[in-house]
Amino acid sequence: MGGGELAGALEAEGVTAGEASRNEDCHRGVNSRVNSRVNRRANGRDDRPDFPQVQVPFSTMALTAALAPFAWSLLLAAGVVVFSTVPLGAARSRANFQMADLAAPRAMFDRLPSWGKRAAWAHQNCFEAFTLHAPAALLCLATGVSSPVAIIAAWLHPLLRLVYIGAYVSNVPPLRGLCWAGGLTCTGILYVEGLRAVLGAAG
Repeated sequence: MGGGELAGALEAEGVTAGEASRNEDCHRGVNSRVNSRVNRRANGRDDRPDFPQVQVPFSTMALTAALAPFAWSLLLAAGVVVFSTVPLGAARSRANFQMADLAAPRAMFDRLPSWGKRAAWAHQNCFEAFTLHAPAALLCLATGVSSPVAIIAAWLHPLLRLVYIGAYVSNVPPLRGLCWAGGLTCTGILYVEGLRAVLGAAG
């Protein structure tokens, strides 16, 4: 096909000679880049990733690591509440728990052994402690608290509450009281540090 015939065919298709030239240059450039990439890979000189890597700023990673104790404290505190049902369930089993007792499980309290009654009281107290501690942990998460004292208190609270259950069921009042006061103090520290962060941001 001669040059005149080729130009006539392109015009028939609605493509000008300039557009055809640009398309040909574009294809030639793409092929050149692909061939160059293939050659570099064949020679072991292309270490570029196929997809762009998203790099998380160090400050963001540090902030996430600093907030992790408060998230764990919240989850572990909830786990302690669930764990408190273990001795309570054992006590109800010892009291010959029957299907009829499902209608009024609290009515069988008088049938529980002495340690079972203490297990029931410990279970109820765990709910009370969690309702106080959960907002404090969420406050620290929301305000980005990074105080070392608050972090220690966040980790210490679930541990103290766990020991509290054992001390209560085992009837060790001094240890039980110490764990109760310690857990409450840890929660108070989180409130103080969270409110301090709020006031600092407002100021």
